[in-house]
Amino acid sequence: MIGGLKKTTSRFAIAAAASVIATSAMAADLGGNCCADLEERIAELEATTARKGNRRVSLTVYGQVNEGVLWWDDGEESNAYVVTNENSRTRFGFRGDARINPEWSAGFLLEVGVRIANSGHVNQFVDDNVASIDALDLRHSAWYIESNRLGRVWVGHTNMATEGITEINLSNAAVIGAVDVNNFAGGFFVRHNGRLLATRTDVPDTVTPLVTGLRWRDLTSQFFGQANPGDGTRANLVRYVSPTFSGFTFSASWGEDDFWDVALRYANEFNGVRVAGGIGYQKWTDGNSFDLVRGVGEEEVIAGVLTGSQGEPGCADLHRLTNPVDAAIAGAEGHDVDCHALGLSGSVMHVPTGLYLFGAYGFVEDENRRLLFALQSDGEILNADDRDEFWYVQAGIEKNFTGLGNTTIYGEYYKGEAGAGLSSGNVRNLAIFFPDSGFDEIFMTSSTLEVWGFGLVQQIDAAAMDLYIGFRNYSGDANLLGLELSGGGDVVDRARRKVDFDDFQAVFAGAMIRF
Repeated sequence: MIGGLKKTTSRFAIAAAASVIATSAMAADLGGNCCADLEERIAELEATTARKGNRRVSLTVYGQVNEGVLWWDDGEESNAYVVTNENSRTRFGFRGDARINPEWSAGFLLEVGVRIANSGHVNQFVDDNVASIDALDLRHSAWYIESNRLGRVWVGHTNMATEGITEINLSNAAVIGAVDVNNFAGGFFVRHNGRLLATRTDVPDTVTPLVTGLRWRDLTSQFFGQANPGDGTRANLVRYVSPTFSGFTFSASWGEDDFWDVALRYANEFNGVRVAGGIGYQKWTDGNSFDLVRGVGEEEVIAGVLTGSQGEPGCADLHRLTNPVDAAIAGAEGHDVDCHALGLSGSVMHVPTGLYLFGAYGFVEDENRRLLFALQSDGEILNADDRDEFWYVQAGIEKNFTGLGNTTIYGEYYKGEAGAGLSSGNVRNLAIFFPDSGFDEIFMTSSTLEVWGFGLVQQIDAAAMDLYIGFRNYSGDANLLGLELSGGGDVVDRARRKVDFDDFQAVFAGAMIRF
């Protein structure tokens, strides 16, 4: 017993001596004034470190980088570009939160998107950003106030209530296999019988391609330029989000001049089966956010030639018609935008096996579209379709097979049917696309796009990273109406024709890493 005590005492003595020696050595290494040196180092760190404006609001800096390689083949030409994945593009942001009292809190969201080249807008002639697709864009700039009991209210530029309503997918496949198929390769021009576009003949001894033909994205709805009408976007708005009750969350928003939308979402899990879904409705009557054709005065505007501001829905706006005859037809005060849309989606996953199923549907109806077509074609397209719709289904398995993180393997099918063709509020005239047709004007009265594909996403948990690769095949057709006009503009001949376009294939591989 006494011997054990002596051994223990000796150990403490040795440890104390070692501590003294180490402290002396450290003091010698720091010039004998460790505290002064430590304060100097702290002051240097404070001078070189980013600071918050105050200590009351917690600040989170976050973001992601999502770039990849897009290989494509339009049947006659193939190539590969390095692009930003528009399904969930590169971004950085700042999020702030502050607690007012036990019930109330406030905060903000400021987020900027970044593109090196838009995967949904590059084409056979453009492999980089184009003027209309800026490298930087503001995604969110909004503040909120929230009650634990009453919910949260947002004010600023941020998501509508229906944003993402057709994209509620319990798997991780959406980083490459997303509902909006335009984001994959929708900017490429379609071919017809191997021919890509019309060529200019006014320049001797040259064949200059025209970039005014149809793109794959033009065969889908022009509502926000999305292939999934019924889904929301970001806008200047006020949005309310309720607390969650038994898995249900309600939201509503209003903004611009004007739109309003409502959405209901649900998520829960029962005995190892996860379910999630949502449904939303939008109404647009915004007639003041559309600008006249750039560089053309209002007195020079011809009937119906209006263009939508970037970010506005592709709905017909007759509010600024100046032609007296057309104005009389449209009504003395004209017609503002008059669109409504519905979107829904749902997903179910069996957690033990990882098997899942995801589906989505949406449509938009444009009350002015038929009238706009009638004005443009001297009343000959009164039966133009004013409805765009789509449906999408995806199935697969998501499980941690490798130990690195979940592996998602999926297959997908999309079908979109668009009504009479518009382009940012304009009637789309395709005469230049078919220069040998013999018709002065050619209009698309309806179109269909089908997409099938498959892919794989591998999560790497240790690096907060997703590796992905996906394949898609695009096929489509359009119903056209050609008009031959007399010198006075009267219709002297007409013909209807269905055109099938050549298939298009694309492979997209890349990675997204979060911070």
